[in-house]
Amino acid sequence: MSPIGPELLRRAAPDLPPAAARLLAECLETDPARRPSAAEAGRRVTALLKVGGWQPRGWSVGRSVGAC
Repeated sequence: MSPIGPELLRRAAPDLPPAAARLLAECLETDPARRPSAAEAGRRVTALLKVGGWQPRGWSVGRSVGAC
């Protein structure tokens, strides 16, 4: 990810939990080998939704990650 990437993430989504911000930054890596697989990203998003009750704005409770 370019050096400006983390700053853009903080500005675009200041309320994003740190673990979600890390995942998003990893997904935006310019080197495909450094990006998580879709399955891994899905597991991590599911875990984020279960921990602490966080959910993205506009999502309803019970919405499946696969239903995007």
